[in-house]
Amino acid sequence: MTENIIDNKPNAVIYLRVSSKKQFDEGYSIASQKSSCDNYARLKKFNVSKIFTDEGVSATIFLWNRPKGRAMKEYIEKNNIKHIIVVKMDRLFRNVRDLLETVDELTSKDIGLPWHWQVQQSILLIFLRRVNQDLQKAVRSEIFGGNPNLIKI
Repeated sequence: MTENIIDNKPNAVIYLRVSSKKQFDEGYSIASQKSSCDNYARLKKFNVSKIFTDEGVSATIFLWNRPKGRAMKEYIEKNNIKHIIVVKMDRLFRNVRDLLETVDELTSKDIGLPWHWQVQQSILLIFLRRVNQDLQKAVRSEIFGGNPNLIKI
C-alpha cells in the first residue's frame, strides 16, 4: 500500500488481524475489519496513512513481537501517527501485561486508540479468562483434592 500522509488531518494507521479460518468464517475477515476501520476513520476525519495486517498470528503473541506489529511500531515512531485504529481490542491484545504496557507506551507518545468501552471490556475479559484458568487449575490440583465442590463462586 502506498503511504498517504496529509498534513491537515490527524494521521492514523489501521491494524488488522485474524488468527484462524474460523475467525474469517465468523465475520472477522480482513476485509470486514478493514471496512469497519475505514468507516471509523472517515467518521473521525483521520488520514489513514498505512494498514498493517497480521494473518494467522495469535494475539497471545505480544503486539510488538508480531511481524506487522513490530513494523507498525517502527512506522508510528518515524511518522506523525496519532491514532491506531482497530475493529476490536482483541485484535491487538489477549494479555493484560501486553495491553497495559503498550497502552502506557502509546499514551506517553500521545498516540491514541479508540478509547471507549472496548478497552475496559478487554481488560475485564482478559482478567476473567485468567481467573477462570486459575480456578480450573486449582480444582484439578492436589490442594483441593480434585473436588470442585470446595470452590464456590
